[in-house]
Amino acid sequence: MNNDFDHNAPSYNDDNKPNNQNDWKSLHDALHDNDDFETDAEEGLQHINKEALPTIVAQLNTQLHQQIKKKKNINKKKLMDQTSTYITIITILILVVVAYIVIKKLLP
Repeated sequence: MNNDFDHNAPSYNDDNKPNNQNDWKSLHDALHDNDDFETDAEEGLQHINKEALPTIVAQLNTQLHQQIKKKKNINKKKLMDQTSTYITIITILILVVVAYIVIKKLLP
């Protein structure tokens, strides 16, 4: 594999896995260089009341299910809108064909 722009980039085999142990280490280091998000998450978890954790998890699950339900309803509405569009287009095409046939028969 010719890698002209980055000589330190890990090489990968056909399965998109690093070829050797050094490549695994460089990949691991690259993924964990910017761990500000992870540090902030750990700090936030340390401040959570352990007794309130089941309640918080239940609330988050309820909110997630509500959001998913809303998205499903929105997708159904979009599908209904598309169905009416298809019916309208087909109706217009049929009217155009009928008008063409009528005009063709009226004109010699």
